[in-house]
Amino acid sequence: MGQRSMSSQFLQKARLGELDTLREIVQVVTPRNASVDLIDLLFNFITINGVPVLERSRHDLVSAAVAAARPTLCLRALWKIVNSSDRLKPDVKSALVQRIQDAGGDLFDWTRFCLQTGMLCISEDMLTQRPPSRLEQYLLQADLLTQLLQLDSGCFNALTSSCEFVQLFVELWTAKSEPQHGNHSSITYRMAFVGPSTICPILELASTVLSEEGSRDLLFSRFDSVKSCEAFCQAAVDRIRDDRENNTVPGWIQYFLALVAILTNLVRRSHLFRSQLTHLSYLTELCVATSRAMDVTPETKGTARDLCSGMMGIFALAMDRGSRQRLHRNWEHLHNGQFLQILFRAAAALEPEDRQVREHIISTVDSIGRATSSPKLFGGSTFGSPWPSLEAFKRYPTLLNAWKRLLFLQDRAREACRRLETRPSVFACDYQHCYRSVLKGHEMPKQCAGCSSVVYCSQKCQEHDWKDFHRNECLHANDLHSRLAHSKTIYDHDTRASHIALLEVIVSGMRSRDSAPSDHILTIDLDAAGDGSPEKVLVESLSDIRETCARHLPAYLQPRVVSLFEEYHGRNFPPNWRLIKGVFSPFTDNHKTIQLILLLKPVEDGHMGVYCIAQYQ
Repeated sequence: MGQRSMSSQFLQKARLGELDTLREIVQVVTPRNASVDLIDLLFNFITINGVPVLERSRHDLVSAAVAAARPTLCLRALWKIVNSSDRLKPDVKSALVQRIQDAGGDLFDWTRFCLQTGMLCISEDMLTQRPPSRLEQYLLQADLLTQLLQLDSGCFNALTSSCEFVQLFVELWTAKSEPQHGNHSSITYRMAFVGPSTICPILELASTVLSEEGSRDLLFSRFDSVKSCEAFCQAAVDRIRDDRENNTVPGWIQYFLALVAILTNLVRRSHLFRSQLTHLSYLTELCVATSRAMDVTPETKGTARDLCSGMMGIFALAMDRGSRQRLHRNWEHLHNGQFLQILFRAAAALEPEDRQVREHIISTVDSIGRATSSPKLFGGSTFGSPWPSLEAFKRYPTLLNAWKRLLFLQDRAREACRRLETRPSVFACDYQHCYRSVLKGHEMPKQCAGCSSVVYCSQKCQEHDWKDFHRNECLHANDLHSRLAHSKTIYDHDTRASHIALLEVIVSGMRSRDSAPSDHILTIDLDAAGDGSPEKVLVESLSDIRETCARHLPAYLQPRVVSLFEEYHGRNFPPNWRLIKGVFSPFTDNHKTIQLILLLKPVEDGHMGVYCIAQYQ
């Protein structure tokens, strides 16, 4: 029969369901001899009986095999046609698309059933291994689905809006593979392929599913709790951990970049996936995988550039629209994975022509530097000792200065964290005339129960401040606190304490001539660093600051701020006390800039904050 069209008599015989005739069709069918009648015949057998229940089939394999005999043979023929669909005759292609639109659900359900039970639904002449491995079947099946998506726009829309198609994709994504070459490590292998030039078909399919709104919504709708998406997320992390021998080829980097893009889609679009992936320390795993790639991947042109792109993608994931707690946890995971060390190594290996990548790295390094302005949130991420050599960056002064600046900022943030280690969580009392900087051991800090926006070193100070200011602030502060809690932008007391400690370190490192007279205050703007400096330092008049506060601060805080400025201008504080303003970068793009008015007193090793007014700007 070969390349010739199948006769009507032969197809009539096949319609009777004779298994030998169906097997013959599998052997001889090609895109060129496929016909509209054949497409209808194959789909009729695929749709005539429902797919058996999987659990029941596993207990009665004989009955399952009998029920699946005709559908599996038709699947083999159909997937063989799809494998070279670019050579289909127009009318046959139209018929195939129409049947997929009408009955694609049965096609995908039967395919998934065969994969799960080990029944072969792909023609053996399409497979290279004997006997066929599950890995090869799953990878080829993903490739066939990708080809099916490319038939035409109607087929694409039908697939990406099909629950059964999405369920088949989930099976391909989550299924476990057998370890290769007798490797019986603790790693769970997932269906994956890493080649020198072609991307893993399952990753390619995942990229399509997650990039299309319809299929993405269907995927997310299958998971209504963190528990339900656990297997999907675990499969993603297992793919990161995968250390099979073929990971040593340069193609693994492209595999890795595709995986980062898929994780970005999951994390940014679903809080359930984000929570579960964070629970699995996916950021740490990504860093470790990158480090392993740098150790085993041959040094080829473009390798360092691609690795840098991956690392910057990881950093963007860690910083994306997070609450304070999530950002802190993400930063810990990056630190555990030695993110900075790996980025440093990759940046040092860049080629001279990788100018654009270097500019992106400078931007990333500067972002990390700005993050150190919240020591409690991002502290602890250091290179350790000894410091890495910056010799590799001498050819690129801008990149060299960015790394030097980051190392300086990290040292400064670490010093702020060190100061906090010897203090209670609340050391700057919100009663303006307290002047105490450290609580006594037997006293517990007092937080306003009505609004949670102020804290005191004692009940006495709380009573004094209520009388002076807070009784007129509490209700308004509570409303603001509720709005901020809803938007997850709470500025808590721990973060405020770390900002105070950092300003102490900065001011303590300044020369005496940097001080300002009593009618001016020093402004330290960590959100507007420029010209290679870690922050911008200005001397501003109290009257200008007061006008700025009147425009930006809530009205209920004005009396407190005005009182502080008047006390300072009237020299009512002890000698050498200093009033400064600090401006801090927002944690992420959806947060706001933070402004602190801080009163400092001189101590043995510099200055210590004793009173602070903080507000979003």
